[in-house]
Amino acid sequence: MRALDLFAGVGGITLGLERAGVEVVAACELSRPARGVYAEHWPAVPVFPDVRELRPDDLRTVGPVDLITAGFPCQDLSLAGHRAGLAGPRSALFWHILRLAAASHARWLLLENVPGLLSSNGGRDMGAVLGGLGQCGYGWAYRVLDAQFFGVAQRRRRVFIVGCLGDRAAPVEILFEPEGSAGHSPPVSEAPPDVAGTLGSSPEGSGWRNDLDRMTFVPVRALTANGLGGGGPDDNLAQAGHLVANPITAHHGHNGPTDTDTWLTTLAVAGDYSTSDDVAQPIRAAKSQPGAVAGSEVAVRRLTPLECERLQGLPDGWTAQAWGKPQSDSMRYRQLGNTVAVPVVEWVAQRLMRVVGAGVGVER
Repeated sequence: MRALDLFAGVGGITLGLERAGVEVVAACELSRPARGVYAEHWPAVPVFPDVRELRPDDLRTVGPVDLITAGFPCQDLSLAGHRAGLAGPRSALFWHILRLAAASHARWLLLENVPGLLSSNGGRDMGAVLGGLGQCGYGWAYRVLDAQFFGVAQRRRRVFIVGCLGDRAAPVEILFEPEGSAGHSPPVSEAPPDVAGTLGSSPEGSGWRNDLDRMTFVPVRALTANGLGGGGPDDNLAQAGHLVANPITAHHGHNGPTDTDTWLTTLAVAGDYSTSDDVAQPIRAAKSQPGAVAGSEVAVRRLTPLECERLQGLPDGWTAQAWGKPQSDSMRYRQLGNTVAVPVVEWVAQRLMRVVGAGVGVER
């Protein structure tokens, strides 16, 4: 299967596809530093700079495309943004996905965005996305998948949409397990009473607050037993534990961790990871101090870029260089906040390849 990765960033989706056996033949990314990181890992893959200027003739130079993937911009859809929706200048780039899908006759689509897409403009934006897919002849299915159930120690919920040209059943088979199959999504674990908080806005104003809606609790064994990429949405290893991590975001404070020591916890890199010189040691604090985790003496601090790479399931040092030159930490934080959790993409792509291998959606 041959794929075109739009809004490729530093290659999180491309890496997940590659691990599942998909060949990515071209990519598109506006950010020059991100293109530089992508070129470090796939120097032979052409990367077009602007999806708005990408034309059918450009696609013909790379040959047939079976799959188009796109983690299209979410700033206009995120609850943390201004909620301009698909009318916003960034998220409106979605329509170029459909334009290129129609031009390439790609059989498959794999789209990713924030859960805010579901509620943007009262659900009308999601309706427009699905309606656009239907008008182009794609059957579709969508599901919210959380990275914490795929072997990475952060809660990162994202909407994944799979489309198949002329087939309404295949996307459902890819994203959903048959009823009654082994394992079901684990119940939400109860948080310990004194979990770490974050600095941010609240109804009472800015300052320290418990932020349970953006935290998760992941057991150490989920990292050390299976390793990154294990599990899936029904992974029972992630239903209890005491590791805390906020989602990695590109605009948490100033395009990365704030200047305080309270962005994320060191516990997200438990096990063998702590032996690396690039992983900062935990800050010790009494339980009575703000940010201490109940039942331990480990307080929170911001993560290093290396730790953020591991939280996204990327290899160590993935964003360290662009165009052969070292990158600043601030740029790496921005890029890592904008990428996807690789093991989630890998899981979806593996299921897609199994469906294709069974003879579904193969004809062009």
